[in-house]
Amino acid sequence: MDVKILGWDTKGLRLPDWKINLDDNGGKKTSLIMMPSGMGKTTTLSLLRYSFCDYSKIIEKKDILALQRPKSKITKGEFNLNIKINNAKYRIKTIFDFSNKTLSYKTTDPESGQKDGLNLPEEIKKYLDQEYIEKTFFDLEVVQKLFESTSAIDSINKLYKLYYFNQIGNNLDTYLIKKQDESGSGKIDKKDLIELKHTRDKLLKKEKQLRNEYEINNKKFENLKINKSKYSKIINDIENSKKSIKDKIDQARENISLAKNDLKDSFDNFYTELKNPMLINKDFKKKLINFESNLNSLKIPESVGKAFFDDLIKSNQCLCGHAMTNKMKDKIIKNKESILSEDTWLILSVLKSKIKEDSGKEILDLSKSLSLIAKSKRNLNIEERKADEIVGGIDDKKYQDNVKKLNETNDQLNDLNKFFQKYLEAPSKQDTLEDNSINKIGNLLKITMDKINEATETGNISDKIKLIKDIFKDTENKSLNFITNDLVEKINKEIPRVMPFEKIFVKDIKDKIVLDGRDSASAGQLARIGYLFLITLLARPNFNFPFIVDSPVTGMDEISRSEIATTIATQLNNQYIGFVLPLERDYFADVLEENTKNKVNLLVAFDTFDDETKRLVKLAKQYSVDTREFVDGVVSVNNKDFFWNFTVSKG
Repeated sequence: MDVKILGWDTKGLRLPDWKINLDDNGGKKTSLIMMPSGMGKTTTLSLLRYSFCDYSKIIEKKDILALQRPKSKITKGEFNLNIKINNAKYRIKTIFDFSNKTLSYKTTDPESGQKDGLNLPEEIKKYLDQEYIEKTFFDLEVVQKLFESTSAIDSINKLYKLYYFNQIGNNLDTYLIKKQDESGSGKIDKKDLIELKHTRDKLLKKEKQLRNEYEINNKKFENLKINKSKYSKIINDIENSKKSIKDKIDQARENISLAKNDLKDSFDNFYTELKNPMLINKDFKKKLINFESNLNSLKIPESVGKAFFDDLIKSNQCLCGHAMTNKMKDKIIKNKESILSEDTWLILSVLKSKIKEDSGKEILDLSKSLSLIAKSKRNLNIEERKADEIVGGIDDKKYQDNVKKLNETNDQLNDLNKFFQKYLEAPSKQDTLEDNSINKIGNLLKITMDKINEATETGNISDKIKLIKDIFKDTENKSLNFITNDLVEKINKEIPRVMPFEKIFVKDIKDKIVLDGRDSASAGQLARIGYLFLITLLARPNFNFPFIVDSPVTGMDEISRSEIATTIATQLNNQYIGFVLPLERDYFADVLEENTKNKVNLLVAFDTFDDETKRLVKLAKQYSVDTREFVDGVVSVNNKDFFWNFTVSKG
């Protein structure tokens, strides 16, 4: 299946009301759209994302309002995308209602005309979810995700349809439930079977709910980690630029670390004391010593037998020191066969030894340990307050904003960590339907399903389904290993060409991209490796979807630009659209043209919202560009002279 973007037009948005046409004549699959910084590259990228995946229920209201033109009374905006799927043309209208802060769709296709909603062919919907769209619409933030989260492996699962194995397994589970429901009560009362099935259905619903919550929270967690890294970098950069206070901040953070260690040591010491009950209560110590004395007086043998109990019955006192009564003797006679085992005697031996060891030690004063904990906590609070005062004294709005964002992010990460801990709690005998652990609910579901299988005599079907699912899981793992190994091999084969002086190789792509022999690399280096990963990934399946990139070669040297352009031209079968800045032309656009034999659309687009752009309009006129086609913007298509001479510089 082949998907190609033909162009788009906008109305009532923060972008100009203009039309972008990507000429499809002559087999052009590559387009470069040059836009000055701040004139809508990132906005256009977001609008393209919204057009291929239904964001109506997931887009945030602030993101809708961000698309409204500043100081405008327009209440609705449109982004109209023209695409070709195989040989059929579609028009997707994305409508933004700024008054109600909502997003809606209308789709026009060759067979049905215009209909409400985002109505794309079912075959495409198998690929186009939010996760996939955010990778094929590529920017540096996506690059970071490939190295810091499970984004890489998610992309592989989606593109190679490995999730089909799981879907088939779910269908088999549904079949088993159907067979259970069709079977009679068999071995148990009908009412009891109905109750079991009711419990099964509630557990299945709870399991699905928990998995959905985990998936949502896991994505939040990965995004928050990336945001935390971003905020921390900004904060560190600002701190490093303010030399006069950097040492104070470093010292304050060191003091906080020391105070935290002191508090931890205080808690550890108190916990150690609590673990020895003989040394925290003199009465309890006395009773334990008496208990040990009675054990010795009875001369309990190392191998416990009936003789021990016989001697105990003849004694006037119990081990605990109480007078032996007839009732107690009857109880001992009744239970003596099972009351002790070899393991129990080993425990008693250790207990005797420990009592004897601690009998001469002084009773501990726990109040001193508690006072030490309180003092350590107070010192930590003081050091944290000092650090806050130093940070608060930095007169820098950007710094303060990012400190606030970082603190909020850390709080959110802590909340999510609590969710994950609860989610992964191990099963126990006290588990109920109210638990929020996937392991607990899964175990309850297994127990319930086993009971239903036995009652309905569907155990044979259940065993066969389990065998098939195990085979699927093994096949999925082997397929994933084969694909990831092949991807790593192909990426590393290109590394010497794309990164001739650095040669940073990829070690693995099990969950995320892992570099060989190093934890990370520069932003430019990561971008090049991320490029190779996505190009290699997109070049494999029988699904050609546009690869759209914002600022494709920013931060790259001349050689890397040239080699990335060569890779795009010679290895990428998909349509390629790059939103470039003027400074990205050299060693990139010309190499693309050369390697595609000039089959590249070269566009320039800028808005005319303010007087600052008059100079750009004047420049466009010098190259015979029609500057009156659109009211508030200029678009030049395949005017090579203007593309290569366009500049935002005032010089």
